[in-house]
Amino acid sequence: MAAGSNGGESLIIVMDAAAAPADLEQVLDRLRAAGGSAEATTQAGRVVVAAGVPHPVPPPAWEALPGVERVFHLASPVRLVSRHHQPADSVVEVGAARLGGGGFTVIAGPCAVESREQILAAAAAVQAAGASLLRGDAFKPRTSPYSFQGLGRAGLDLLAEARERFGLPFVA
Repeated sequence: MAAGSNGGESLIIVMDAAAAPADLEQVLDRLRAAGGSAEATTQAGRVVVAAGVPHPVPPPAWEALPGVERVFHLASPVRLVSRHHQPADSVVEVGAARLGGGGFTVIAGPCAVESREQILAAAAAVQAAGASLLRGDAFKPRTSPYSFQGLGRAGLDLLAEARERFGLPFVA
């Protein structure tokens, strides 16, 4: 939907439950003809098209197409993180650490928790370096089931131990 983020608009087009496949094709063809992009998915028994067009098109032009139930024009393609939706800075608290709000937060640690010795040594180094948060993953899904998959729950327990010992909240 990049077209909507460059001065155009982003749309959600909800197709009628009884819309024919040809109706959807007509909508997609019209979007392509307008220089737009689209992704169609099925949600709750209806086809929903997320689209971006480089130039605004009046709502009736889309709603008049066969099979279109309704059209939503999005104020911003990144609505939940836009200043239009939320003008104040976001601040996320993880333990005593605050991310956002004008401060600078360093999060450091290994890619994966591999052993007790490794995560405790990493936590000591993270604390000594002045970082605010320890990071390390306990679950590492891989393409191959024979590759290291992480320690799972045991890895989370080790991160909790490092948190208690070094006073560092963690993210995983």
